[in-house]
Amino acid sequence: MTVKNLNKAEKSSVGESIDQIIKRAVGLKATYLHIEPDKEKVGMRLRVNGLLRDFGSLPKARFSKIVDRLKTLANLNPSERMIPQEGRFKLDSIGKNLSLSVSILPTIDGEKVTIHILDEMSEVLSLSQLGYYGKNLSDIRETMAHDSGLILVSGPADSGKSTSMISMLSLIDRSARTVFTLEDKVEQRLPGTLQTQINPRLKLNFATGLASILRQDANVIMLSGLADSKTAGLVFRASRTNKLILSGLVENSISKLISRLKYLGIDRNSIGSSLKLLTNQRLMRKLCSKCRVEVSLDQTQIEKLKKMFDIESRANISLLNQLENSYVSELKDPGKTELSTTSTRIKKFYRASEDGCKECESSGYEDRIGVFEVVKMSDKLQSLISTDSDWSSIYAAALRQGTIPLIVDALVKSLAGQVSFDDCLKLLSSPL
Repeated sequence: MTVKNLNKAEKSSVGESIDQIIKRAVGLKATYLHIEPDKEKVGMRLRVNGLLRDFGSLPKARFSKIVDRLKTLANLNPSERMIPQEGRFKLDSIGKNLSLSVSILPTIDGEKVTIHILDEMSEVLSLSQLGYYGKNLSDIRETMAHDSGLILVSGPADSGKSTSMISMLSLIDRSARTVFTLEDKVEQRLPGTLQTQINPRLKLNFATGLASILRQDANVIMLSGLADSKTAGLVFRASRTNKLILSGLVENSISKLISRLKYLGIDRNSIGSSLKLLTNQRLMRKLCSKCRVEVSLDQTQIEKLKKMFDIESRANISLLNQLENSYVSELKDPGKTELSTTSTRIKKFYRASEDGCKECESSGYEDRIGVFEVVKMSDKLQSLISTDSDWSSIYAAALRQGTIPLIVDALVKSLAGQVSFDDCLKLLSSPL
């Protein structure tokens, strides 16, 4: 039975069921809803704070009606069940302006549905709220004041790159500059910004969209990705002609960005002269401030930790102490009354409570927070890139000018009670 065969009461009932499912998912701060049929049942799961969690089940008898209704809402073909389909629809019946991306995949037990939930009118967070502080924050603010150049924001898929760039754009004075974005999906509305969503079916891709924006007297342009060599070429030419451009790039490490740009056909002189700022980031689960657990370290554990994270001298512990002090002073966390470090030793870290509490739905976590690495270009770094120096030489120079490695930023946030030390260990074992 398709939606067309449903009577008015059935349609209303199915629509109300969809509204209630989405409303509950949004209430739990889910970013994805998975509807997964198997031989016995139709299960549902949510992705919350980066992790999947069970979300109950649907009556098998109503499953096909719900899928057909979702297809209709997303402008898909309800009668087609043998090929994948993708679409989008808006939902404002639950008190929020939601944009829902629907992906449907046929399986042997029925159609698997994945819904990406975006609240387009959600508050644009400040860079501080995202987790930037100290030198990282001041480097971004200084770079965003430039009239031209390129800022590359990198990280794995779903690491918050677009969110970071939107927050960077919020620093721009709209009365004096025109601001445009070109995005795969418009995830957040930013007042005073002209936002365009690509549509390959209508031949609106990054290259054609950027070419048009460059004819619109743009001052600042954000692209959610450098998709191909043609787009990359346009970006680098524009960044040298009084345009400040921000672009996302899917890469696990800053160390891979230069080689990626070369692969896209950009010569080293253009890279060196255009780049103003490189960043890399991850999203980590934020500890629940009500039930997080302090973990004291004995000397044996401290020595092991110093070797694992390459903290081999008191000078480096002193740096951690300075960074923690800077971060905590900006954080204004009422539950953090003393530092976890001194200038000579690490006293404690934090972990999630195994049982959680009522505030965090027994998960031990309450949200997600970014960890970052920011490299601001200097004359020295630009010269090293232009002369095709190896990355180890470039990075060594970046560290000497104060760049804070990604894993160190994560450690500081664990010292400050924001992320779990266990998650820092997982980050350390991942590609960086």
